[in-house]
Amino acid sequence: MASRTIRASGLAITTLAFCGVVRAAPPASAHPPAAFKTPREAIVALYRLPSIPITAAGKQRFFAGDMAAALIKDSDRDDEVGVANDGDYRYDAQDMEITGLHIDSVSIRGGGATARVVFNNFRKPQMVSYALCQRLPGDWRISDVITLSGGSLRKLLGLPPVAQLKGC
Repeated sequence: MASRTIRASGLAITTLAFCGVVRAAPPASAHPPAAFKTPREAIVALYRLPSIPITAAGKQRFFAGDMAAALIKDSDRDDEVGVANDGDYRYDAQDMEITGLHIDSVSIRGGGATARVVFNNFRKPQMVSYALCQRLPGDWRISDVITLSGGSLRKLLGLPPVAQLKGC
């Protein structure tokens, strides 16, 4: 088993290459995971995952209520992929060779925040922006993922824009 770690601005991502080995998912906890106290904490945790959240609990942990529900419904489609799972929205790509990954900025306004992540994919500069909302003080969730080309995960899932979001 080969392992490679990418480090940038305090964020470490470990990639593992398996040769015919299947790694079992860790057992589900009886208690929900701790809330993300800051927008940066939510984004760092998302990028520390080896892949996008695929379980309902994972989607509920990271995303605003309506977005988590739409992602869960999308992954339950008959085609087994769904429109939001046909690549990794963290990198806006299906194929990745990521270098220089770092959180470029985080801005908090009222009950919302934006975070911008920059990196190179196959040596091409990329950026993914996140809109975040706060359920309760110190409980941040992602309410949209916006790509460099302007694509929105909310729009892809058929959800109204963040500006029309009621609650988190």
